[in-house]
Amino acid sequence: MFFSIMSGRSMHFVLVGLVCLAVASAISCSSVGSSYNIMCLESERQALLQFKQGLVDESNALASWKSEKDCCKWRGIACNNQTGHVTGLNFSFSCDSYFNYSEVPLRGAMSPSLLELPFLNYLDLSYNDFEGIVIPKLIGSLSQLKELKLAHANFSGLVPPQLGNLSNLHTLDLFGNHDASSENLEWLSHLSSLRYLNMAWLNLSEAVNWPQSLSKLTLLTKLQLSQSNVSSNFVHIDLSHSQLEGPIPDVFTSMLSLVTLDLSWNKLEGGIPKGFQNLCSLESLTLWSNQLSENIEDSVKTLSCAENTLMTLDLSYNQFWGSWPDLARFSKLRELHLGKNQLNGSVPASVGQLSSLEHLSLSGNSFTGVIIESHFLKLSHLHYLGLSGNYFSINLSSDWNPPFQLTGLLDMSSYKLGPAFPKWILTQTNLTGLYLSNAGLSGSLPNKFWDIFSGLFQLDLSMNQIRGKLPNLSTMSLSNVYLSSNLLSGAMPSFSPELRKLYLSNNKFSEPLSCFCATQAPYLGLIDISENQLSGELPNYWKQFQGLEALKLEKNKLSGKIPSSLGNLKRLTLLSLNANNFSGELPSLENCTNTTSIMASDDSDDSFGLSSDEVGRCC
Repeated sequence: MFFSIMSGRSMHFVLVGLVCLAVASAISCSSVGSSYNIMCLESERQALLQFKQGLVDESNALASWKSEKDCCKWRGIACNNQTGHVTGLNFSFSCDSYFNYSEVPLRGAMSPSLLELPFLNYLDLSYNDFEGIVIPKLIGSLSQLKELKLAHANFSGLVPPQLGNLSNLHTLDLFGNHDASSENLEWLSHLSSLRYLNMAWLNLSEAVNWPQSLSKLTLLTKLQLSQSNVSSNFVHIDLSHSQLEGPIPDVFTSMLSLVTLDLSWNKLEGGIPKGFQNLCSLESLTLWSNQLSENIEDSVKTLSCAENTLMTLDLSYNQFWGSWPDLARFSKLRELHLGKNQLNGSVPASVGQLSSLEHLSLSGNSFTGVIIESHFLKLSHLHYLGLSGNYFSINLSSDWNPPFQLTGLLDMSSYKLGPAFPKWILTQTNLTGLYLSNAGLSGSLPNKFWDIFSGLFQLDLSMNQIRGKLPNLSTMSLSNVYLSSNLLSGAMPSFSPELRKLYLSNNKFSEPLSCFCATQAPYLGLIDISENQLSGELPNYWKQFQGLEALKLEKNKLSGKIPSSLGNLKRLTLLSLNANNFSGELPSLENCTNTTSIMASDDSDDSFGLSSDEVGRCC
């Protein structure tokens, strides 16, 4: 969504003159009518004449609305040249009156005869003078309208919520009606086709929940709210997942009572507006997953007024750049999300002085230097620590006694922590996620490892040199298990019903899959136990994995027939069986309606009846 937010005040005459000049190339101030092969319908001609009777036309601008019998040739009228139905009314020509005093804007009232134009899709009454009347509710019954332009038409009072009935509307321009207002913009959320919305200079000071209404306009590409006096008493605003584009609008900078602002998962660009330096009550700013690009030090300086209130700063998944900002004054900061940006330089030990910090995410940047124990000196409240994907090294004594007890994720993947498993990590008994991939670990896991981390949901120890056997894990709540590329051996264990992803490839697991068949996991979506030494026949228990989407068993020593229960996996998209010793015929996969890739016989000794043109083909 591209925001065009104007600022500053000027004289009405000058402002409108500038607007007329700006739109001159896009909106003609003359008739939209042209010659047609079919004349307009008499009923619609009469409706237009009734509409004219309600207007005061001092400059005789609508003179053609009588002498010319074919209303499709009247000034400001557009018709369908095949049916003769009136499709457009354009009175915006009266904007000429700001420069041509011989033509006076139309005045008067709006006749309900408009409702007798059932195919009207364009209505432009801009730059006329409706003398302070309320925008007629009847406009909300013009169900075919695609463009409604009422800019500077001197309407007042509450904007009728009936406009929310115009589900086909893609342009709504109410700009410049100073005395018009709205107390509830919920009706906007029903305009699902809206692409352009201009409510600048309307009085929206009493409007409630307008951000929530705007967030539902997923096709909106341009919004103008300047000088609309949107309430500065908002406390919480959530416009996440709203397809917002362009810079963060200045409209938020006047909301001095703003406490939380969530603009995550949009397409916003640029940086944090300088006006945010007025938001002294801000406690939470969430800009996660946008396209924002600014020096991180400038961004933090912009938030300096909130140094005594800010508790959550979420800038992750953007393009912020520069070195570590000065955060020492943000003493109440609880959550610091800087992951997946373009930050560099060293992380100062002063981060260890942020004693309120609970969540620290720095992953996916280009930080350098060394992380030592003083970086965590006063972080006694820390629950989540994400450091992977940087260029610094971690130098923590194995016997270090951390001041914190993590209850969320610990991610230190791709740092050399081994070869022995760090003892200090074993003190974090309440972890729900442990990511130590490619950490230089070797040998067996510590005694009671599985008891200490019995509360884990996520475990990633892949790309190490860990040896040994896995115990029965059916009593744990593990959902995602990444243990690929290690030296694990023995039989495959059983897992809990919570299991969703299982990566055990490139290990030394052997023996048949008899233990694994005890696993009852209806949400299990992926199994990768390829490149092991599994032997024996596949058990016929696959129907209990109805959520399975990918099954990789290639490069083992499996033999015998393929079990028929594989044919009942309706969500299966990938089946890889090659480089085993299977025999017989591949069972029917008619029920596997989603299967797009079958790898079964190339580069292997498998001899079951699958022709070469069937390999890799959707079943």
